[in-house]
Amino acid sequence: MAFIANSNGSRFTKEALGNTFRDACRVAGITGKSAHGLRKLLASISAEFGTSEEMLQAWFGWQSNRMSSIYTKSAQRKRMTKRMRTMMIENGFGTKNPRTSVSGAGNAPENTIKSKVKK
Repeated sequence: MAFIANSNGSRFTKEALGNTFRDACRVAGITGKSAHGLRKLLASISAEFGTSEEMLQAWFGWQSNRMSSIYTKSAQRKRMTKRMRTMMIENGFGTKNPRTSVSGAGNAPENTIKSKVKK
């Protein structure tokens, strides 16, 4: 099934669609944009919403997980970064008295730590 058809009602090749998109952008006075950029944006947003590698492969017509894994791994890194930032804020990171999970951790003055280096 073709979602975007050419003037004959036939399916576009990816190259022909790219050229048609570029020409339409030029007519509209838009520079520096491409159909590929929109494809990347859609894949990125889809992955950030939790689309699996298999779903990305089916949607974009990729035969392997090589491309889909790029998008899902990037989305996972963003989710982990956001979660880590939240955890740091919840635990007072960056404040004078951060909450820790270990009782007394970080409370000993540095000059009380004894060196194990022999003279």
